[in-house]
Amino acid sequence: MILSHQMRKTPHGIQVLLSGEIDMSVQQELHDVLHAVVAASPTITEVDLREVTFLDCAGIGELVGACLDARRRGQILIVTQPRAFVREVLDLVNTLALLTSRPAAFVGGDV
Repeated sequence: MILSHQMRKTPHGIQVLLSGEIDMSVQQELHDVLHAVVAASPTITEVDLREVTFLDCAGIGELVGACLDARRRGQILIVTQPRAFVREVLDLVNTLALLTSRPAAFVGGDV
């Protein structure tokens, strides 16, 4: 499968736009991208999923792992704009709220 990503700085961190299919064949690439961005981001890492057409458990695991990594660093990782299918998958495995909600300390930010 092919995964592509673009990054841009935002006032509070970094936005990553992912596109393509996220499954176990791109798991290591996704891991590397997400953890590098979290390490480089000052506060907020936004992972935009509007162009993701498929997401399996390997991808969900990487998103959750990067989210937890960000929280350990006193930052946040938030998933934005998932397509209906991706949103349903995240909801089905009870990770939607974790990945799309901002902790109270960050409510009111630009994300």
